[in-house]
Formats: sequence, C-alpha cells, structure tokens
Amino acid sequence: MIQLVQIQPSDSPDVITLRRELSWAHLKIQALEERLRKQRIDKYGPASDSLTNKQLDLLEDEPVVSADEVAAKAGRDPQVLETVARPGKGERRRHTVRHFLPEGLPRIERVVSLPEAQCICGACGKALAVIGYESSEQLGVKPAKYIVRVTKREKRACQHCGEAGVKTAPSAARIVEKSLVSDRIIVDSVIAKYCDHTPLYR
Repeated sequence: MIQLVQIQPSDSPDVITLRRELSWAHLKIQALEERLRKQRIDKYGPASDSLTNKQLDLLEDEPVVSADEVAAKAGRDPQVLETVARPGKGERRRHTVRHFLPEGLPRIERVVSLPEAQCICGACGKALAVIGYESSEQLGVKPAKYIVRVTKREKRACQHCGEAGVKTAPSAARIVEKSLVSDRIIVDSVIAKYCDHTPLYR
C-alpha cells in the first residue's frame, strides 16, 4: 500500500509543492498499475485473477499462453504450509511441507561410499560397519523419459567400541542445494530457454 508523503509545518512552499506532486505521482502510478492488472485479467481470463502482478508480468513475456495453462498456474499452490506442535511447548508454528516425487517413476540408486581412509575406526583401528544410509531424491531425466535418482550416502560406525561416532559419505556439490530436480534438469532447462528459445512453460 502506498503511503502519502507527509507535509511538515516547517516545510517551505517549494518543498510543500514537491511533496504534493510526489503524492499525486504515487497515486497515479497505483491507479495505472491497477488498470494494467485489470487489462491483463481480461486478456488471460478469470483464472488469472489469483495470480500476482509478477506472475502476470511473466505471462507477458511468453509468445503464446493458453487459457488452460493460466488456469493450471492459478490453481497451483506455490507453497503448502502445515501447522505443527513444537515438542514440549504449547506454541504451534507453520512450516513448509516437503514434497515427494511420484512413486510410479523408476528409481536408479547410486551408493556413495566413504573414502577408504575414513572406513577405519579412529579409536580402535578396526573397520567401520555400514549401519545405514542417508537417502535423498532428485528428479532426473533421460531423453523423453523421467526417472528418480536415489543417492544413498553410506554411514559407518564401529561395532566394537562405539567411541568414534558415525561417519557419513560426503555429498557432492549441486547447483541448487536440497532441490528435487537434478543438475541435469537444471542445465537442460537453461539450454532449452536461452539456446533453443523454448518457453519455460513447455
């Protein structure tokens, strides 16, 4: 919401005039933005009413946008929130619900092992045993076929003394950390957008 510029009693006549002109300019900009939004909603249909001004700006950059695509964009919740109770407290907080990839997609697992130097217990010198994996999923792509890449990072611990704690295989650096899509999809999307000139909605 635009706040009007306040006029102070100590302001000179020139400053008062400039402040009034600035307030009028703010109101004019707000009116023009609302008029532009109404024109875009009339252009893209009633479903676009729930889109933000930034989303409507992105639609203007696309050469062709169908009514179905606008309706699908408007019906998509960009961030699903749920309310959960904090342990030991009566307060409740909201946080983002983690989305999972479809179960129907084929999985290709890749196990990342600890380096050999870290597979030895630092306390007793014996080999560490695999006690589990830290698993993460990213949406990968093959030509005309989507898959889910499952990366399991090996976790090892000594079963003899238990003094050295748990060691986990290092995770590889990624373009977007904790993203559900792999680096391959990000690279392919950038190439399609800026080299092949394919709109992102396709």
